[in-house]
Amino acid sequence: MLRNTSVGAIHLPALRSVGVVFVWASALPSIALPSLVDAVSIEIYDSVGLESVELSSLETADDVTIYGSPDLTDLQLALVVTTGSLTVQANPLLSELALPELSSVTYLYVGENAPDLCFTPALDTPIADSYTVEGDAACWF
Repeated sequence: MLRNTSVGAIHLPALRSVGVVFVWASALPSIALPSLVDAVSIEIYDSVGLESVELSSLETADDVTIYGSPDLTDLQLALVVTTGSLTVQANPLLSELALPELSSVTYLYVGENAPDLCFTPALDTPIADSYTVEGDAACWF
């Protein structure tokens, strides 16, 4: 668990597997875990000042929650294939959420982000047992 306002950024370029990542921090501009492939849980809450989360290699996780980061504009989850629960909520500047590889998720909730959120994939195929996507989602692909 990280709860520290003096950390400049989290950058762990070689981490490939982890149990739990829990971040609740202020003034943390970025989290970069570019080699992380699998995790049990990734939870990022109420992180004022957080602008970027890079999980660009993540393929599987039991739970991913990105909640309440009012400055978040960049969230990279492009390789996620399978997750139990995926919640991306209350990030009002987040205007794009790309999950082009997502094929299996038990619970998906995307809400209270930018009102013109672009979301990939379009949910015209049954990838989730339970899902909610709020907002205009004007540019679903």
